[in-house]
Amino acid sequence: MRLPSIVQFPSDKLRRRAEPLSDAAFGTSGLRDYCQVLANLLTAAERADVLAGTMVDFDPAWRVLAMSANNGAVSILCNPEIRDMSGEQIGFEPCASFACVPAVLSAPGRLVVQYRKPDGTRREVVCTRSGARAVFQGVEALNGKIVLDRMSLQMAHQYVRKYREDIEEQLAPRVFLPAVNETLITAPN
Repeated sequence: MRLPSIVQFPSDKLRRRAEPLSDAAFGTSGLRDYCQVLANLLTAAERADVLAGTMVDFDPAWRVLAMSANNGAVSILCNPEIRDMSGEQIGFEPCASFACVPAVLSAPGRLVVQYRKPDGTRREVVCTRSGARAVFQGVEALNGKIVLDRMSLQMAHQYVRKYREDIEEQLAPRVFLPAVNETLITAPN
């Protein structure tokens, strides 16, 4: 069995809309396993704050977000819905599907989010700063939108060029030269 991986741009899978979880899915081992895989992939991704079900090579893509906290813990939000947003923040935002190459983007400064935990418990949370940015990016991804959709055409073009350069650099073969000890040879007198 092949382990799922993070779907990378330009895959069309990033444009999928996530399927909401039914009441019957909560509390099941299938949902727990799905959430565990998302959490593991998020933990392994460098500099990513959120991973949406649509950003992983799963079928179906469920409406689930995995979010990393400052203490290294991962929170799972099932069927998240933004109920209120206010303010604006502009800053660097990495995205796991773009190999975590950051882009300068605008996001809400404050969100009120309703969601369910994997056991079905209903919750509401107020997110600010980086939490609001991560939830916003995740919910956008669950709705089939990618970070490029939040950019002007010119900015998106420049970002894709930078992304491709970074990917090529990461994939380029590394050249290792052995250490050379120089020995000075002097002619006998």
